[in-house]
Amino acid sequence: MLLVTLLATTLVTGAAYETGSRLARGAALRDGTLALAAAQAGIETAARMAAADGAWRATLGDGLWIDGLPIDEALVSVLAADPEDGQIAVIGALKSSSADPVRFTATALARGVSRSLESTCLPIPHPALRCVGFSATTIALQGVAIEGRLRAGGDVTHAGGATLHGDITTVTGASVAAELDDYDTDVHYAPAALALPAVDFAWFQAAGKRITVPITRTIANAVITPTRNPYGPVSPNGIYWIDAGNATVYFYNSAIEACIAIRNAGEVIVGDWFGNPTYYYHRSPDPDRLPALLVEGDLTMRIEAGGNLGGAGGLVPSITSDLEGVFLCTGTFRGPQLGAASPISCRGSFLAQAAHFSGPGTLLRHRPELDLRPLAELTVPGLRPLPGTTREP
Repeated sequence: MLLVTLLATTLVTGAAYETGSRLARGAALRDGTLALAAAQAGIETAARMAAADGAWRATLGDGLWIDGLPIDEALVSVLAADPEDGQIAVIGALKSSSADPVRFTATALARGVSRSLESTCLPIPHPALRCVGFSATTIALQGVAIEGRLRAGGDVTHAGGATLHGDITTVTGASVAAELDDYDTDVHYAPAALALPAVDFAWFQAAGKRITVPITRTIANAVITPTRNPYGPVSPNGIYWIDAGNATVYFYNSAIEACIAIRNAGEVIVGDWFGNPTYYYHRSPDPDRLPALLVEGDLTMRIEAGGNLGGAGGLVPSITSDLEGVFLCTGTFRGPQLGAASPISCRGSFLAQAAHFSGPGTLLRHRPELDLRPLAELTVPGLRPLPGTTREP
């Protein structure tokens, strides 16, 4: 009898222990899941904080963004840092741009159970980068083949020889040339115009090296790269700037693999020699992070097709006329092949206050990477998680 009693007691005790263990494991799983969900919510909250504060790099900076925020039944804290150099610096600092990523580390405590998540977030590209051609006012097309979206804040006109494979967005009340509204193109009307990206030219001046133009204001027969600058010191990150002094600056017969920002320009004329188109090559040194050419003023391009960049100035003979990257001017853009005889191809985006796209069958093709990858100083407030980067540290 005593043996039976002992066995029964053991079984009851074991069952109670097993039940308690299951309950404890279930509670820990529940609390851990709650903590993970709260950590994810903390990351999303931090991203919204950046969207609500255009100066978040200065006001929030490195370190603790959220300290013990109650989310459901958990308390959440979030740390922020730049994963590339460990420091979120104010825009304009040498190592900081509006395109820098941010890594959030969120830690949540739910009923004594602590869980953490890390997530790398990217700034949000300006919507204009989703277009091959963007104008805050009007767009005029002649002699170009467009592959990608167009967006205008006014009329979109057609003067002949232009084809379009992509949609057009303009504002309600504006007109789109009938020749462009075909089976391959949908026309959308927005209630308000989208503004041209507000570029901080001072950042490029702080992050780059100066190009001192000759007294003729002409860059001719030149190669400019991260390792070569015939007009000043080299910039290892491939960023250069010019102060045009409210005058006209000319480029012709040059090969450039650099980001160039031109301040205070009356007009920048590219690929031009006494009104005649000449050869020209320009590519961003990092098309996923840096624009190719930024002009504070008007931009006119007269680029001829061909590969005669191996002649005067010791240019690389294998380079042919081409454009790749983002080209932006705060005034009127005309080009890229005014007066040229043979077409070239251009890959990227052209952004301007007003745009006249012209050429002899010139191909303008959008780079889809620009939809997702932020470029320096061409972003809008806010951060979005980079897919595949959210994980437990």
